[in-house]
Amino acid sequence: MKRKLLTALTCSALLMGMAACSSNEKTTTESKSSEPTYKKEETKPKEKLAFQDMTTDQYLKNYNKIKDELAGQGIQVLPFNLELEESTNTHRFYYTKEEDYAKTDTKWVSVSLRRDGKTIDSMLYNGAPDLNTIKAMIKATGLTWSDKLDKMVEGKDSSKDSENITVDGVRISIFGSPTDINVSIDAPPSA
Repeated sequence: MKRKLLTALTCSALLMGMAACSSNEKTTTESKSSEPTYKKEETKPKEKLAFQDMTTDQYLKNYNKIKDELAGQGIQVLPFNLELEESTNTHRFYYTKEEDYAKTDTKWVSVSLRRDGKTIDSMLYNGAPDLNTIKAMIKATGLTWSDKLDKMVEGKDSSKDSENITVDGVRISIFGSPTDINVSIDAPPSA
């Protein structure tokens, strides 16, 4: 009887041990076969590029949000409003009014729209450098800001008269002098 009991206990212990090892192997196998996190991120569907198919309303909403944040920090940027100069059929977000020419440095920000008349194709800042406005203008496109872009806008680490960079599909060109600068922002093509 002792022998049967000892055999039954030994068999039970072996079966329980095998069952435990088997479930550990399954867990190990399951965790090995699952994809690492970085691979899952690569399989995500492509998101829309920054500034792609952005309307003037959405852009102005983004810009004014940034403008309000900067105002809270005591930093002033130009006020943007979409205007159409009918004589030249030019859309602008900002321009120095004729009566202010003598009082201030002239600046203007023109906007090229696509055929629908609402979607931004490109923008151009021209005039006296206003780095805070230029940075806000670029950030409002929704692109990912970087130190390299910051240095480019501020003209640091560059001996060139002209700089070009493409970030998140948005092409930015900066050229000019310390007294007169041109900043061009080109949206990526429509999807």
